[in-house]
Amino acid sequence: MKKILFALLLFILLAGCGKKNQVDLLGAGATFPQPLYEKMFKEFNNETDIRISYHGIGSGGGIFRLKNRKTDFGATDIIVNEKNFPEEIVHIPICLGAVAITYNLPANPQINFTPEVLVSIFSGKITNWNNERLTSLNPNIILPNQRILVVNRSDESGTSTIFHDYLCKVNKKWKEYKENPLKKIFKLSASSNSEMALLIKDTFGAIGYMSLSYAQSNKIPCGKIMNLSGNFIAPELQSVSKAAECEISDNTTIYLTNTKAANGYPISSFSWLILYKDLRYMEKEKAEKLVKMVNWMLHNGQEYAPSLHYAALPEEAVQKAEVLLESIIYNEKKQ
Repeated sequence: MKKILFALLLFILLAGCGKKNQVDLLGAGATFPQPLYEKMFKEFNNETDIRISYHGIGSGGGIFRLKNRKTDFGATDIIVNEKNFPEEIVHIPICLGAVAITYNLPANPQINFTPEVLVSIFSGKITNWNNERLTSLNPNIILPNQRILVVNRSDESGTSTIFHDYLCKVNKKWKEYKENPLKKIFKLSASSNSEMALLIKDTFGAIGYMSLSYAQSNKIPCGKIMNLSGNFIAPELQSVSKAAECEISDNTTIYLTNTKAANGYPISSFSWLILYKDLRYMEKEKAEKLVKMVNWMLHNGQEYAPSLHYAALPEEAVQKAEVLLESIIYNEKKQ
């Protein structure tokens, strides 16, 4: 009898553990907003008991997996070409972030860059830190006679896409490239924001680009960039928010790079969740959990953005995202 009771108790405990560890929703994609998403998913789980598993594999990977319905949602910093999907998708903005220009130099100075100088560095035309074009922008900083080692992203990166979009807007020749040339020009490369941060920290003379959150958490210096108004702007929450002071399209698919805002940081962007507009291919309960999660991220979840160096969504973006979320179909079974 005791053996039967013990076996029954063990079964109940194991069943309970299985339920506790069960994943309700699966997502994958951008590493750009990953620190914020992980925080949001943890807090959402605490409030609802809905468990989300998220894999930071880059925007390209997130798009690919959603396209093939290997995940319930994707995450991307790339505006997706919907023609490549079997059915209509929606882009739901979740936060605003900055792509910071980061480097490894003595004393961690804050360096000024113009758009032209950035283009010259990332196209391999300026090769040394003490180049006259750099020293003239930074007269109070002693820049070393050190080769500039440019680090690029090797994957289909949303962070690279944002930076490439910016470079296209500020330089006609860069715009003529048929595809993003960043990952073809240099040998040093990283496959994620976290790997980029580690490589910059470990490589004297390196320069690269990453989400502001990763730069701040790894204590890597970030440069100031001259914007359209001629102001040198650092990537900060306020300057990122200023970049979003523009007309936002109803589908929210807009890059915020090269902002016209006088105090806006010029390499800012939305980061989106993407999901199918028609969720009737899912079980109704799962679809309801997915919509509930996204709605929570648009509202309650916004409070966690600033502490992780992301800017909360402006009200206009939230309102347009609400309309998109309400357009999602999941109540009726698909015939």
